Amino acid sequence: MKIATNLLIGWLLSLALAAQGQNITRIEYFIDNDPGFGSGTAVSITASASLTNTFSLSFPTGLSSGFHLLTVRARDANNQWSTVGIRPFFKESLPATAPANIVAMEYFTDNDPGYGLGTSVGLTSGTALSGQTFAVPLSVSLTAGFHFLTVRARDVNSQWSVVAIRPFFKEIIPTPTIPNIVAMEYFVDADPGFGSGSAVSITPGNNVNQNFTVALSSAIPNGFHTLTVRARDANNQWSEIAVRPFFKETLPTSASANIVAIEYFVDADPGFGSGTAITGFTLGTAVSRAITIGLGSVATGAHTLTIRAKDANGNWGVVGIRDFFVQDNLIITNGIPASSCRSTAFTIQFTASGNYTAGNVFTALLSDASGSFANPTTLGSVSGTASGVISATVPGGVAVGSGYQVRVVSSAPAITNSPLTALEITALCQCLLNASLMSGNWSTPGIWSCGRVPVVTDPVRISAGHTVAVDINNAIAKSLSLWGGLQYQAGSKLRIEP
Repeated sequence: MKIATNLLIGWLLSLALAAQGQNITRIEYFIDNDPGFGSGTAVSITASASLTNTFSLSFPTGLSSGFHLLTVRARDANNQWSTVGIRPFFKESLPATAPANIVAMEYFTDNDPGYGLGTSVGLTSGTALSGQTFAVPLSVSLTAGFHFLTVRARDVNSQWSVVAIRPFFKEIIPTPTIPNIVAMEYFVDADPGFGSGSAVSITPGNNVNQNFTVALSSAIPNGFHTLTVRARDANNQWSEIAVRPFFKETLPTSASANIVAIEYFVDADPGFGSGTAITGFTLGTAVSRAITIGLGSVATGAHTLTIRAKDANGNWGVVGIRDFFVQDNLIITNGIPASSCRSTAFTIQFTASGNYTAGNVFTALLSDASGSFANPTTLGSVSGTASGVISATVPGGVAVGSGYQVRVVSSAPAITNSPLTALEITALCQCLLNASLMSGNWSTPGIWSCGRVPVVTDPVRISAGHTVAVDINNAIAKSLSLWGGLQYQAGSKLRIEP
């Protein structure tokens, strides 16, 4: 930053002169006193009847600081002179000292509060600053509309200089609210138009979870069709919820024929009878059969499983179509209570399939009361690369409710889409089993699932892999199940009172 006025080192001039058909053959200039025609400082030109030219001028040696006059004139081919322009200018000689460091910067909006009273901007001192960025918080009291932001800087000599003045517009944008879903409808195949589908009865709200039955008209022929479900919000905006293919088959009214074959396939249909056969069921008009689907050759990603059956008349019918996702790593909770109260420890057992790298952390997360994991609550975590147990506690500030979900995620690799397990949060917790969460001393509350040392009404279990040392002479329990180890320290005693 330069605080003093810049030294005038050049003058750019544009001129146009028409000389009644005569070429302009010379242009010259002089400062202050006229040296006589032809004795000024010549400007290089190409002779022409009409001329526009720019040039730089140099100050003569010894020109004093202060105001002066610059005169420019031209001569044509008939040796006639004409004054083109006279311009005043000011010459100032700046000292040759090094520029002073910039030591402060501030800004203000609209009215100047006075030097040094603006909002300070942090910077590193220097003679030249570039790339300086900073945030300007807008006061709540600043009205909506156009304003001016002024930025200025001060050097070490306490000289201020304006760096920039920028206009800006402040607009107060209201915080949007999510409108309620107020209507839902469905249609089969062709779209009848918004609002003309078959209405589904719902209770308006931000989130709607609704089951309904689709009545298939007799006018819909047998074969494959598409079911579309959509919803409308309070702003009259429609959104498609789901599109599902299905197969309609009209069954004869006579006695149902026995199911004689069942098969399944993943994604592409190989043709009737060419799917993977499901065996081991008893022939009949109704069959219930649990099967295991091998996914060893199925690529990772989204897929569709189709199951269909054939009756004794050779008719095939789709039993079910399910979308699923294949991934190498999966974490499934397989040991969690149906409910838990707040601030009370419990265990979450999980099975981790796939490969996990060193330093991985398994973390149990709790959804909000509606089952959303947008801002989950951490219940507990454990480091490892294989299946295990997490010691978990629901924080005291969590609201009571029955819509919570729990999932276990990992950090290396990051797996965040593991299956969910329902958990009800209650206000008061009855400890039905006080089980060890880790090895330790009997008198340590933190090793027990009830969060306290066992009392006379507690069934106690020493979990597998744990060793608990009885370190007090008044240890007591209603019953004791030994899945792990129990040790007695000198002078200690455990009493069982069923």
